[in-house]
Amino acid sequence: MSTGTEQGGMGQVAEQASAVQSAVGEQAGAIAAQAREHASEVAQDAVTQGREVLDRAKEALRDQADTRTSEVSQGLRRLGAEVDALADGRPQDAGPVADYVRQVGARVQQAADRVDDVGFDGIVQDVSDFGRRRPGVFLLAAGAAGFVAGRAIRASRQSTQSSAARRPELTYPAAPPSATFPATGFPPTVPMESGR
Repeated sequence: MSTGTEQGGMGQVAEQASAVQSAVGEQAGAIAAQAREHASEVAQDAVTQGREVLDRAKEALRDQADTRTSEVSQGLRRLGAEVDALADGRPQDAGPVADYVRQVGARVQQAADRVDDVGFDGIVQDVSDFGRRRPGVFLLAAGAAGFVAGRAIRASRQSTQSSAARRPELTYPAAPPSATFPATGFPPTVPMESGR
């Protein structure tokens, strides 16, 4: 009889274990669902906050760019006014531009003196020496000079073509009626006077 009671007790334990397993499974499933839901909410919050941070950063950069652009515009206006003042013969209103122009003038004079002193061969030697000392700068300067020369040539060619296009067509008067030639097809000959 103890075997039947043991089997009955074992059956109850098995049923209870099955019920516990089922309850644990359900609770684990519920916890996993809550964890997924919570992770999804956290991910959505992170994405939303990331977008907000990015939008604020973009707005701040745009504000800074607008401020810098305004400063550059004002600086260019000041420079333009100073150049105009210098061109109008008002160096007192030209500000630092007048000083820069004086410095450029002095350097141009120095360059002219150098050319007079060393001549063509000296200039060629100076350029060669500079090219050896600083090849990157030399190549950059040569490229820039080539670009400027090309643009100048293209601009002069276009201005020549546009000025030619603006010239009116020359019209020539109609040719006088042709003289009638005798049957030989040659114009009549005029006897030349001798003695001249």
